[in-house]
Amino acid sequence: MQITQEIFDRFLENLISFIGGQRKDKQRILLSEFYFGGPKLSVSIDGLLVQYVYELPLIFNEPNEIFNQLVLDRWKAVSRLAIQGFIEGGSIGPHVDIHQSASLSALAGFPLLEDVLRRISNCWNEYGEATRPIGPEFGILLKGRKPKEYGIGERISSLPHKFQIAYFFFNNDMKKFWNEFDVATRRPSMKGLPDSDPILDRMYARRNSWAHGAEYEGTEGVLISLILTFIYIFTALHQNQNPIEIH
Repeated sequence: MQITQEIFDRFLENLISFIGGQRKDKQRILLSEFYFGGPKLSVSIDGLLVQYVYELPLIFNEPNEIFNQLVLDRWKAVSRLAIQGFIEGGSIGPHVDIHQSASLSALAGFPLLEDVLRRISNCWNEYGEATRPIGPEFGILLKGRKPKEYGIGERISSLPHKFQIAYFFFNNDMKKFWNEFDVATRRPSMKGLPDSDPILDRMYARRNSWAHGAEYEGTEGVLISLILTFIYIFTALHQNQNPIEIH
């Protein structure tokens, strides 16, 4: 797929809006969440972002070596479920309450994100078992900044660790863009509060808390869809050597 400057700029505008940035034309906020400590993100969802997430399966519909047709179909389900609750009269079928669609989006989205990371790195199989040694060069750190390594056959269950392994294979533009995005998401909603943990650490903490009965926030599926968009765009740019301005 040819990624044009218009496609990239629209993605960037919606990504910035999602983490609290201002659009050129002010929009009515449909849902907002603020970080005052803990594993939350400061995010907001407006009508233009809902429309964008709805259109993602129409914009990015060409399979490639990472996003085959099945992955694209799963991404479409995650994206549509993520924004069903914001669409007046929206319906995802007679057996599913639209108010639960955001939860279903997160449940479908996390395994999909891990599958895409697996396809980028080719370092673990579908059971999460390492297929090659994961050494210190991958930069995986435990709490206390102690390096973590994985031997062949050892199970990798941590989402941040899987992302860090995939990050090792990102090109320089992908790494730079992701680093800047991560820094932006770590800023607290109020002055005087400390910066939060890296975004993948917080996503992982929230997913684990849900397994123990915590409530979904309603923004997780949108975030996952935007991360998948980032991966699709930058891998397409790298494959096709598109001359666009990344800013």
